[in-house]
Amino acid sequence: MITIGELCTGCWACLDSCPVSVLVADGAKVKVEGNCIDCGLCIPTCPINVISMAPVEKETVTAGKVEPVPLGIISKAVDQVKEEKPNEPTTNSGV
Repeated sequence: MITIGELCTGCWACLDSCPVSVLVADGAKVKVEGNCIDCGLCIPTCPINVISMAPVEKETVTAGKVEPVPLGIISKAVDQVKEEKPNEPTTNSGV
C-alpha cells in the first residue's frame, strides 16, 4: 500500500506516474484514492521522498497455485523503467 507522508508539499510531480490514476490532488496535498496496484512507480518521482510503500507481498497465480512475489521484484521493475531511454524508437516486430 502506498502512503503519502504528511510533509507532502503538493508539487504534484507524482500524479502522472500512476498507471491507474489513483493519485489525486487534494488541496495542497496528494492523496491515494481508489485501488492502488502497488507498482511503486510514483515513489522515485517525489522530490522530497514522502511517498512510501508498506513491505507486503503480492500474490500471483501460476498454474492454479498462488505464490508470493517478493517486493524486490517490484523494485527491480521500477529500476528497469528508470533505466529506459525514452527517446529511443520502439519497434513492433510482431506486427
